[in-house]
Amino acid sequence: MDYKKSAENIFMNMLRLSKHVAIKNMGDITKGEMAILGYLHFEHDGATAGELSEVTCVVSSRIAAVLNALEKKGYAERKPDPQDKRRVLVHITDAGRKVTAKKYEEGVEMVAASLCVLGEEDTIALQRIFRKLVEHEETIKW
Repeated sequence: MDYKKSAENIFMNMLRLSKHVAIKNMGDITKGEMAILGYLHFEHDGATAGELSEVTCVVSSRIAAVLNALEKKGYAERKPDPQDKRRVLVHITDAGRKVTAKKYEEGVEMVAASLCVLGEEDTIALQRIFRKLVEHEETIKW
């Protein structure tokens, strides 16, 4: 099997789907802002700017601008770390949680509509495949 050719095919199709599903109806939130809000909401509220840069793949020079935009919109706030006043932690606000939950639900609905095309058997297979990739993600040599 030509894994590189298969990877190219899968990669291009994922790009096409992501443009349709994830970006549609984002409203006033950019992809970078949504990535940060998602991380704060679902993974680790109270993250540093460096941590956010690493997990979202947004360069550190851009993180400050994204955080400024999120603060201006009332979705996030920066506070000094109570343990170390030299560090600043980013927290999601209640408004940020609401918008993140809403965008998450919209995304789930879009994916559910897409899965109807696959049917039950292929949807179960796709879930199994994604689970397997996620379980072995750390063993993949990037």
